[in-house]
Amino acid sequence: MSGRRSLRSTSAGSPATGSGRYATPTASTAALRRLRDLTGEAVDPLRFRANLLIDVPGDGFPEEEWLGRDLRIGDRVVLRPRRRLTRCAMIDLAQEGVPEHGGLLRTVAEHHDMTFGVWATVERAGRIELLSDMVADPM
Repeated sequence: MSGRRSLRSTSAGSPATGSGRYATPTASTAALRRLRDLTGEAVDPLRFRANLLIDVPGDGFPEEEWLGRDLRIGDRVVLRPRRRLTRCAMIDLAQEGVPEHGGLLRTVAEHHDMTFGVWATVERAGRIELLSDMVADPM
């Protein structure tokens, strides 16, 4: 992906705090749609416990393109995705009102090297509001 692209955050959580020392799990709606296509059923984002879910068009894994780039969210927050997030059996277990799945980890392992989402460090802290704009800076 070249240049700047404006996206929308679809979840808001605690304020992003720290400066390069804290990491937040981040995922996209495009990646969720890709898993839906692979499993044949909708996948609840709660399974992945991401602190930030970013609404992105399409159905691939756009987080891959964010690695090492600054993500500017709203007026203040800057996150920098550092690495892909390796998943474990927790994504298949029943949790927070979401029933057991049983095959999601296998799908993630077979189609995305056991990873889903990214760890992003907080480079500039601030509060993220629901539907804040997000811009991924060019490399």
